[in-house]
Amino acid sequence: MKKNLTVLALLLAAVSCGKGELTDLPQTTLDLTFTADAVAAHAGGNATKTSLGADWSVSWVEGDQVSILWKGGRAVSQAVPEGGKVSFGAVVDEASDYYAVYPASVPASVDADGRLTLQIPSVQGGSFADCAVIVAHTTRESLDFGRFHSAVSMIRFTVDNPGVSLVRFGAADSRNVCGRISCDESLATFSAEAETASIDVRTNGAGTYYLAMLPGLSLPGLRFSLGNESGWKGTATSTEAVSLEAGDLLCIKTTLDSHIEVEGNIHVSVEGSGSKDGSSAENAADAEFLRTQLASSAGGSQLDGRTVFVASGTYDLAVGDKGLSLAYDVPAHITIQGEEGTVFTTSLSGTEGCILTVASEGVNLVVKGVSFTGASHDGTGGAVCLTKGHHVFQDCTFSGNECTSTTSDRTGGAVYVGGSATADFAACRFDHNKVAVTGGGALAFHSSGLSTVMGCRFTENGLDTVGNGGAILQKAEGSLLYVVGCSFDSNACKTNGSDIFSSKGDALMLYNCTGINPVNGSAGNLGFVRANAPMLIAGCTYSAEKVGEANGCVSFGVSGTDKNMAVGNLVVCQEGNSFSSAFTNSNPDLKRTVASGGFNVFTKAPNITWEGEGVASDLAGIDYSTVFSAPAALSADGVMLWEGPAAVLPSFTPASAADIESAIGAYPQGGQAFLQWLKDKDVFAVDGCGNSRGSASWWPGAYQKAE
Repeated sequence: MKKNLTVLALLLAAVSCGKGELTDLPQTTLDLTFTADAVAAHAGGNATKTSLGADWSVSWVEGDQVSILWKGGRAVSQAVPEGGKVSFGAVVDEASDYYAVYPASVPASVDADGRLTLQIPSVQGGSFADCAVIVAHTTRESLDFGRFHSAVSMIRFTVDNPGVSLVRFGAADSRNVCGRISCDESLATFSAEAETASIDVRTNGAGTYYLAMLPGLSLPGLRFSLGNESGWKGTATSTEAVSLEAGDLLCIKTTLDSHIEVEGNIHVSVEGSGSKDGSSAENAADAEFLRTQLASSAGGSQLDGRTVFVASGTYDLAVGDKGLSLAYDVPAHITIQGEEGTVFTTSLSGTEGCILTVASEGVNLVVKGVSFTGASHDGTGGAVCLTKGHHVFQDCTFSGNECTSTTSDRTGGAVYVGGSATADFAACRFDHNKVAVTGGGALAFHSSGLSTVMGCRFTENGLDTVGNGGAILQKAEGSLLYVVGCSFDSNACKTNGSDIFSSKGDALMLYNCTGINPVNGSAGNLGFVRANAPMLIAGCTYSAEKVGEANGCVSFGVSGTDKNMAVGNLVVCQEGNSFSSAFTNSNPDLKRTVASGGFNVFTKAPNITWEGEGVASDLAGIDYSTVFSAPAALSADGVMLWEGPAAVLPSFTPASAADIESAIGAYPQGGQAFLQWLKDKDVFAVDGCGNSRGSASWWPGAYQKAE
């Protein structure tokens, strides 16, 4: 029996229910309509609401009731979804700040200090939709709640006894788990005041139920008592420590033989150990068990909600004469957690040389701490091919993988994301991956929807004899790609975008990225980024010894005044030709906007040209060495360290954090959603080292040396 606990950190709405008395509405003076984001989100992404789908996505449903609250007042409103937004109409008092709370049945109020307080009840109904507690804040000027935030942590539990109608939950040491929650308008921290030692959940026999508890509790274990009207039938207990923050979800199965079985833990090592049943590290299953479990068509029902812990070692994921393919008959959410030194590879090459393929609807992978290497594949995606589902790769390495086919659009030397799939990559490394013809030496995105790349490092991907996008290729109608906090070093292609080429899509959003040493096989096309889709580039730093006349460092290929934005960037070109060496564009209005209010810095040595608001004089003739103490370079962890720019350029007025926020939010191709995503991830208003930006000034460039 398994006694290990797995926390699936889901940034989706956690749960609670409250049936408290509704207070009388205050005297009101305004009839206002509030809006909020209505976009559904997968597990691992930010959620807006309560209705939990089979794929662990959430969405607003018309008629959902929320409380609209302000100091001393409250009104109830019904949700009206329309497109990407949902609206709430309410008659309210005049106030500077408003909160929203779902569900409306949760007792909630705003005190005189402007703090929101919620009461998590000790008796709960057990369903997800009735018990979710999510909150949002807006101002009188905005009236837009944006995305709602989870206010509680959640436990999903399964009861297999049809005679059970009441489950009592508590901590193993009887400490309090239920009570009050409060937060300020930032919604950054939820303060918990524990008041009650148990939570009773009404159940209707065997089935899956949910309960909400206070966030931020560290418990020495869990206890569930199961019973009905005639009395308690038994107690399930675990002494494994649990720590749950707001938005976390823990999935467990309760039984009546004095234990808690966690739906989530399988342990694997290369050779296996002990009984080899996978129940613990001491009884780890072997590599063949790993391949068999993952490849089985019934694996979805066996693995859904589970975490597979993989010990250090090299695992050949070839299954017979094919690469490992996940194709299940039911939806499945699987986490693969690799120990340091875990390597996935394959002994196959050619058509079946992909390490991992996911082409089954409803399969959602989270892969952490795994290195993918040595793949040589004729199809799309050298190491990993994703065509369905939403997937997350965190702290993974992709090295030395290759897409060998010479057929058009065989892209993604490391990973291909196509079909209906989307993917998020966080803190991953991509080194020496390549393709034979088209492009996307490391990553290729060929599907619509939102995919994200955050905090990743790309080094020497692509070839200067091959296509477009040495590191990343975006090529799909309806696609949206966020690239944030990434570093690029010596990536190569033949024509467009040594680092990134966006062939088509709704938008490419770049923030806080750095690039050095682009390699390009065609004269005049040495661009770091070439975008034939709308592009926002903010807070980025690029440095090159030489840039081409045609595309420069960053090239915009879409015309229209509302399509492109460049704000708060630093582009250092030691040799080149005036402004066009840094940025080129097909939009005649972009250059004027940048020069008058874009707060960008463009340099070319030895005759540096600065353009941006606040420039009082021609700074041509400033030597490169007087601006920076040394040429740009990346540190071992991929951070570009600058000694400046600083007070040696007193006539240039840098952008403030408020300027950057305002500019990104005003970008018409989804700027508000991108800004909210940056804030939700805690990566807005910091540099590449994680240092807070100064409130008074925001020097262009993603990475600056810490003082």
